[in-house]
Amino acid sequence: MTSQGSGSTNVLINATADTSANNNDLNYHVTMNATARSDQFMTFDMAYYDSSDFATNPADFVYRLTFAHVLEFDDLNNNGLYDAQEPVLSITSLQNAPWQPLNLNNRTVPNNNTQTFLETITAANVTYNNTSPGLVNGTSFSISVTMRSSNLQLNGTAPITIQPNSLQYDVILQNFPAVAPPTAQNPRVALAQVVTSFLYSGISLDINSSTAPQDAQLIKSNLTYGLSVGNYSEGRLEYQSSVNITSLIGVGTNTWTGLLDPSQVNRLTDPNAWAWGAGVTPDQRNSSMILVTMNNANGGYQLSGLAFLDSDVINAAINAAPSLSKLSRTSMALFSSLALMYLVL
Repeated sequence: MTSQGSGSTNVLINATADTSANNNDLNYHVTMNATARSDQFMTFDMAYYDSSDFATNPADFVYRLTFAHVLEFDDLNNNGLYDAQEPVLSITSLQNAPWQPLNLNNRTVPNNNTQTFLETITAANVTYNNTSPGLVNGTSFSISVTMRSSNLQLNGTAPITIQPNSLQYDVILQNFPAVAPPTAQNPRVALAQVVTSFLYSGISLDINSSTAPQDAQLIKSNLTYGLSVGNYSEGRLEYQSSVNITSLIGVGTNTWTGLLDPSQVNRLTDPNAWAWGAGVTPDQRNSSMILVTMNNANGGYQLSGLAFLDSDVINAAINAAPSLSKLSRTSMALFSSLALMYLVL
């Protein structure tokens, strides 16, 4: 695993597998691109390239996770989720947040000096409810994001187990002036994230509006749960089971609808043509906004997540159809029966 860009607003972490002399199916690299610029939203681009050559582009599979807003809503039915037309109490946009530079540090796992991981921490002060018209001299709060990555599976190092080909992250809010009862019945604080993928490759939540309560309870008995990206779960977003996740697809809101439009958020970030391809503009991508509730503890709000690429699934799908073009290979069409076998297993 290698890295570049430490000390800047954009760091790349690369993981490579090149055993082509023995097995041509294992010749690829993964690039995890974290960007925290003060002229856009913070983004993670998780990209898989079917070659160990770093000059290869665009990616065969890629998805983006954008940190868009901190949002408060009144959970009128107290189910932990945002439901259609529940009041939105505030939206603090993270666009143009003055993030600190991303300094990558090599850390040693406590009690095991043979295992290491990369870590960086960035933070910014932002004005609460900065999307409110006419806001003057608003209250500020701090937001920090800690990111970790390793080529090993590391348990107990972070709130969520670190996996190869993943970025594990923690988000913490301090001095957040949350709305409290009786102003709202059941106020919730959530992180609004945008999940972006190619047009043919959407997302699927582990728990959605059609999930039976007993099934949802069973799913949340695991340490983590979340959503899949791609037709065969080529990508995964995992969260602590203590949070609730709402997809805003088809969910109406009563205010600020433009700010909750994922396409609008996409247009306000660098398109990263290297990974996505020069012809794939933000409007030619599939995008969904999710709300992830934050845990309220120790006077602040916190959540932990993991952005993951399943190289086994992607490898299997690509190599099951070697004659397909790059774009159609990564669509993981019905020809990819081997990828489906991986998923079933």
